[in-house]
Amino acid sequence: MVTGFASQAAADPFHQTGPVSLWFLDPGLLVVGTTQNADGDLVRAYELPDGESALSAEVARESTKNENKLDGATCSAIGRSRANEYVPDTLALVVRGTDGRTRLLKARVQAGILGDPHPFGPADSASSPRAVATSDSGRIVVADAGGRLTFYNPINGTVELAMPIDLKEVTGLAYSPTSDSLYAVDFAGGIHRIDDASQPGRPACKTVKVADVDQPTALAFAPDGALYVVTYGDGDDNGTLQVITGDL
Repeated sequence: MVTGFASQAAADPFHQTGPVSLWFLDPGLLVVGTTQNADGDLVRAYELPDGESALSAEVARESTKNENKLDGATCSAIGRSRANEYVPDTLALVVRGTDGRTRLLKARVQAGILGDPHPFGPADSASSPRAVATSDSGRIVVADAGGRLTFYNPINGTVELAMPIDLKEVTGLAYSPTSDSLYAVDFAGGIHRIDDASQPGRPACKTVKVADVDQPTALAFAPDGALYVVTYGDGDDNGTLQVITGDL
């Protein structure tokens, strides 16, 4: 659908560059999180062509600029708020700099137009976000490299809940549309359901492996509950797209 992105392979998904995250604003409008080019583009929106024609990566309908001094930054994950009369329509972006540091940014969406990214969450946060999703209650949920799951208020970015999670290489988060459960893929191996294990005054969660998948990097649910998982290629081995159905 869109061709011509500059990209560079890596031994793991945490260092690759290029178009590495996607989000549909609507069925015909695709947002691509990529590595900034010389003009500073970080996130680009494309109106998808009809038929079998393809767009050039350089003809995005619009793009956002990198104004946070993250030279060579890559947008590695995208989530979206549940907009209502109180919560603005916003994309939550996980952005990685060339120094390996990652941070959480937000970009306003208005009439299908993306605003410039700005910091989201506490200014003094030392977390290293890797994956992002939106809960049924509208919270922005982030898994970080320190093995922590954090729930952010979608309006002001304050932390409402944080708890440890026994997964250190989370590469994707998604909520099931049929069970409302949260799922994570861990690059070290496996698809995991994250269950609530809280006690009064002691928030906690536990992970349950539901499928063995080697080096998963992203996941997404179809409306019927089918789970689509992307795995990472290694050397001459290509990555895969797998579909998992049934009771997870």
